[in-house]
Amino acid sequence: MKGKTIEEALALLNQKGFKRTSQPVLLPTKERIMLIRKGNELWQNGDITSAERIFVTVGYQDGLIRLGDWYYQKKSYIEALNFYKRAQDSERTEKLAIRMAQVLSDWINEE
Repeated sequence: MKGKTIEEALALLNQKGFKRTSQPVLLPTKERIMLIRKGNELWQNGDITSAERIFVTVGYQDGLIRLGDWYYQKKSYIEALNFYKRAQDSERTEKLAIRMAQVLSDWINEE
């Protein structure tokens, strides 16, 4: 029964589409929770791309922060900043934006 419900929730998302929008898709609480669990499972299994699609679609704040941290470790700072902003993590967003601005300032001052 549990698997079927997760599949139904995924089917609902497929109908609405996995989209990178500024606003998460509004889902009933039960389906949202099940998708978050599925996203966490995918994350644990190393399927970051699929987990990302779910976290973005449902607007899962903790997952978005994890994605930001993951991209940061990969030195994809703009992607990291994007996920911190989506998660509304103003502390991480501000720290990264300041670091990026400092790098740009250093580059400009080199010339």
